[in-house]
Amino acid sequence: MEARREFSDDLIEAYEQKQLRPYYQPRISAETGQVVCVEALARWHHPKRGTLPPAEFLPIAEDIGRLVDIDERILELAVQDLKAWDAAGVSVPRISVNVSGRRLLQEDLFSRLDEMDLPIGRLSFELLESIFFEDADQSTFDRLAAIRAQGIKIEIDDFGSGHASINGLLAVRPDTFKIDRQLVQRVRKDPRLVALLRSVVQIGRSLGISVVAEGEETEQHAELSLDIQCDQLQG
Repeated sequence: MEARREFSDDLIEAYEQKQLRPYYQPRISAETGQVVCVEALARWHHPKRGTLPPAEFLPIAEDIGRLVDIDERILELAVQDLKAWDAAGVSVPRISVNVSGRRLLQEDLFSRLDEMDLPIGRLSFELLESIFFEDADQSTFDRLAAIRAQGIKIEIDDFGSGHASINGLLAVRPDTFKIDRQLVQRVRKDPRLVALLRSVVQIGRSLGISVVAEGEETEQHAELSLDIQCDQLQG
């Protein structure tokens, strides 16, 4: 408990001292091999423990009520980076940013988006599958429609992690869903699951949804994802 309290205090200080920054992971078109998007992933430059991934601090941030603040900070910095890349002549078609369910429904979301002067059509909100398949109601779908009206694409992260349903996809109609990394890894270890994953991809295609395979780290990983006809690869 003492260590957790100290870590929580460090996280609050990290936010105030701007130790939280986005790192970017590319997403590649399976057809062209070109970068089509980068995902902004939160990292904490801890003064003693080094660079920490989100799994080590986001659960604590949620417990102490700072997850929304971190969401907004990463979004702001990602938009700044995109504009800086444009100014430097670096071509990055789009950025995807993770947004919590709590942030999605906050009243000030659209006023803050207006203040950021977003590049039209070049931002995606990446939302956990559980937001839609467990807690979604009409207010959630109304908010999604308003977000899309601002030119922001909707993506579902970790599809297949336990909450997915065809009805959910029909209700949300995301632009993209990302097959959960753990599911992709299981297929690599058990070739018998290839047909199952190929069926998941075909469901997406039949609904006009782009499908991304996560966790691509080697040529062999990429070859498998190409074999099941994923549209994009990320890793």
